[in-house]
Amino acid sequence: MKRDPIKSKQRIIEAATEHFALYGMAGTRVDEIAKSAGINNAMIYHYYKNKKSLYHEVLKQQMKNMHESINLDQSLDEKEIIKQAISGYFDFCYHHPFYVSLMMWEMVEDWKNLNELSEKIQHEINELLVEKVTQGIEKGYFYQDIDPRMFVSGAILQVFCSFSLFKHLNLLNKGPGISPDSKDIERYKNKLTIQILRSIMVKDDNEGNHHGATD
Repeated sequence: MKRDPIKSKQRIIEAATEHFALYGMAGTRVDEIAKSAGINNAMIYHYYKNKKSLYHEVLKQQMKNMHESINLDQSLDEKEIIKQAISGYFDFCYHHPFYVSLMMWEMVEDWKNLNELSEKIQHEINELLVEKVTQGIEKGYFYQDIDPRMFVSGAILQVFCSFSLFKHLNLLNKGPGISPDSKDIERYKNKLTIQILRSIMVKDDNEGNHHGATD
């Protein structure tokens, strides 16, 4: 029976994503990926030059899936679109734990693989958020000394790094063996969103107006 290359590559990527998420690129073996995918090693090397090429493909697909999952309403004001982006990114991380693990591995490895792929990965959402933060600064909504690009990058790190807290139960004081449930996750998402927004908001929106930062 003729092999379906699309399905074969899909099985390879699914197996590789799991193994790279669990063991990192250095700790993953191609033969174990092949075993999990139900194919032979030669087939992996037929589609991908080496383990690094396969790892890069996994990263590209994960980043593509993440960007496609976050639909931002550009008609929203600066605060609301940032809030929507934080919420969307949090939800993606929650439903895609392998993505979180892969980003953790990348952070440990000084982001060297994502840096190599920077020209091949979409950055439209990041650039839109940088633009919105810049506009918020110009309108006096956000602190004047905020670096828009640093804020967006820092917010991304805060979101996916927060997921390590859910596995470290003592940090959240849930008690021995008690994992957060869906209501806890939603509550943490809302609190994290508020914390990130408060780091740049000059004045709480609930008071009805904004003021520029003062020295």
